[in-house]
Amino acid sequence: DAYRVTIDPADGSVASLVEKATGRELVDGASAYRFNRLASDTKAQYDARNPPVAEPGGSATVTVASDGPLVAELAVSRSGTPLVETHYRLYRGEDRVEIENVLDRDLVPYVPNATVTRAYMVTMPFDLHDFDIRSETTTRFLDPLADGFARDTVFDWHDVEHTLAFLDAAGGVLVASDAVTAYHFETLSSLAAATWTHADALLLPRLYDRTDEYQYEDGSIAPFTMEPDTSPTLRFVHHLRAVPEVFDPAAAS
Repeated sequence: DAYRVTIDPADGSVASLVEKATGRELVDGASAYRFNRLASDTKAQYDARNPPVAEPGGSATVTVASDGPLVAELAVSRSGTPLVETHYRLYRGEDRVEIENVLDRDLVPYVPNATVTRAYMVTMPFDLHDFDIRSETTTRFLDPLADGFARDTVFDWHDVEHTLAFLDAAGGVLVASDAVTAYHFETLSSLAAATWTHADALLLPRLYDRTDEYQYEDGSIAPFTMEPDTSPTLRFVHHLRAVPEVFDPAAAS
């Protein structure tokens, strides 16, 4: 009812996401990145604040998984990429878009000790610019750009309890997920920064960091497995909602 979603059949990314009530296009068509496409960075790349590197999109098959009175769902299956599935869902009477991504860890390339780690994310270029930020904690929404809280150190990512909101003069977006490690804008980072990035809303939900080798106390380097005997399948569900330009914490939580 509330959104029109157009999927690129070549790779299963989002070509267009329109809020029907306003006609507002949420996807930044001028971005170099596809919306909901897998990308990655090594530790050296994100410590240098390099932009993320798009992973090969593989080949995709898009099918209509549901077209009922309550739920409409497009299912994307892929080969040639660790992002093996995506499910796009719209719910009648509900103001949200649901995106479920499935990552197969067994298809993620091995990371040697010299690389340290490689972080995987999906790129979500929203058409918002020079935006404000609200990040939900257990008790309140923080306004990191203007709340006046004294901070000795700034780390340019957002570890939210549930909802991340970002808004410019034309409108805003709410993004909610319970599975991502952190949200970044434009680049990943692990080192202290001068402030939070807020020029272009290229959202980077950080899904998975891969590390395969460890240097032991005796100096030897050997493989190890994080979380052995767990399923290689990782699922990440994002809920998206377009909102007006004025932040409403009651509606966002």
